[in-house]
Amino acid sequence: MRFFELSRVVVCCAGIYAFLFSGFELLSISRCLISRSKRLFLIPYFIMLTLGVILMQSVSALCRYWERGVEASAFTTMLWHTPAVYVFAVLLALTAGGSVLWVVFDRAVHAELTPMSIQEGLDSLPDGVSFSTPDGIPLFVNSKMQSISSAATGTGVINARELRVKLERGELLPDCASEQRGDNIFLSLPEGGVWNISYKDTAVEDVRVCECVAYDVTELYEKNRELEMRNEHLAQVNRKIREYSLRLDSIVRDNEILNAKIRIHDDVGRCLLALRSYLAKRGGDREALVNMWRFTASVLKGEAASQDTSDMLQTLTQAAEAVDVTIDIDGVIPGEPDIEAVAIMAIHECLTNTVKHAGGDVLSVHIEDRDGAVVMELTNNGVQPKETVKETGGLGTLRSAVEKRGGAMRIESLPGFLLHIEMRRGHHTDE
Repeated sequence: MRFFELSRVVVCCAGIYAFLFSGFELLSISRCLISRSKRLFLIPYFIMLTLGVILMQSVSALCRYWERGVEASAFTTMLWHTPAVYVFAVLLALTAGGSVLWVVFDRAVHAELTPMSIQEGLDSLPDGVSFSTPDGIPLFVNSKMQSISSAATGTGVINARELRVKLERGELLPDCASEQRGDNIFLSLPEGGVWNISYKDTAVEDVRVCECVAYDVTELYEKNRELEMRNEHLAQVNRKIREYSLRLDSIVRDNEILNAKIRIHDDVGRCLLALRSYLAKRGGDREALVNMWRFTASVLKGEAASQDTSDMLQTLTQAAEAVDVTIDIDGVIPGEPDIEAVAIMAIHECLTNTVKHAGGDVLSVHIEDRDGAVVMELTNNGVQPKETVKETGGLGTLRSAVEKRGGAMRIESLPGFLLHIEMRRGHHTDE
């Protein structure tokens, strides 16, 4: 069957398809012309376009012949007598070739570096990028830089130079802040992000271009701020350590002098108690009293050292006997220096108060261990206090010594005087 022998509907459909195919080829040629590096595709595109136009023209001439009897050229008449199978085979081949060329060209374009692909790539970056002239006229601004500018100033990048001035001066929207450090500007946005914005001038084909890049440094900025705060704290600690080191010698010296004064004070106190008792009763061990005073005088002159803590209990016992007071100790004073020193100080203070205020002749000291702690309770048989005992003088000094060594002290005035001290074993203080 010849092509002109087909029904008019089939012929018209073939013409319409040829028209659409020709339009498709024109679109393909336009894409090829835009992509300057893919001009080789123009040859097959023009060939297929020519065949499509010839077929479309042949169908149009055949329709005019049917309608108005208009004769066609010899070449067109020859096409009318072409077998229909050949015509549809050509249409099928053109369709397949056009589709293959479209796919191949599309892959080639996507693999090629073009201005459009460069813009798409820069827009997909998580960082802001812009290029402008020295006067601030934008040459290229990606979408991230536009959003950063809108969040900071309320508008996109209209003039890159004005944007830089606003960032340097801090002329931004509320809740936004900028800080310049060297050549970089740190921009803080309301949503909590921090951007490091840097500028650099570069030359492109002898034309000076200003490049601006914004990096998201939120996590790094927070870590840096935390590090600065820690460094400032360490600097303060170092200053205090240096000040303490400068004062350490004087502190140690003053502490040694204070301890020596306390020991001498205790020695003089015992001597005074013994002397008071001797004068009040007009009798006693005169020789022991004289030896005690001689030793104290030699300490004051620096000719002898005051007694150590290990000898204090025996000295206290002798002093108590000189004033007719018996020290009744129930338990054993631990050998730890800190606890022993506090125990001796407490016995001495209670001995003084027993003679001076209570007028008693027995000082009872109970010592025991309770769950790793040493507990001392001191009472006397003298006159009970008529009011609450105030921690002045020696008792106040005793409390300071107890608490300094990590212990606790409690005084009960009613119904009778009781001094309660509790100290943990193994606790040491540096004096």
